[in-house]
Amino acid sequence: MASPSSYLSSIPILTGDNFQQWVKDLELHFGLLNLDLTLREPKPNALTDKSTTKEKTKFKKWDNANRKFILFVKKAVPETIRENVEVKDTTVEFLNAVKARFELNTKA
Repeated sequence: MASPSSYLSSIPILTGDNFQQWVKDLELHFGLLNLDLTLREPKPNALTDKSTTKEKTKFKKWDNANRKFILFVKKAVPETIRENVEVKDTTVEFLNAVKARFELNTKA
């Protein structure tokens, strides 16, 4: 199996005409790395003193995947778009914000 860096390096930088393919590539490669949890499941409830071990494990796994996905998206989005996008709490929210900014830039 290929290394994680080779999967991620094959995802192109977002440009003016590749948004749909770019998102598909993100979903595919993060799925292969088993980091697409944040695309498949909503953010778990915040942990409390009463959280079970199962809830803690699920939250940590989801949070780790979310953090890695957002870091990569930041790298794969040009600075001109990224600097105008508020970083959101979840991958889905962040991708939606990038999409909105991207569509705004392409219409201008």
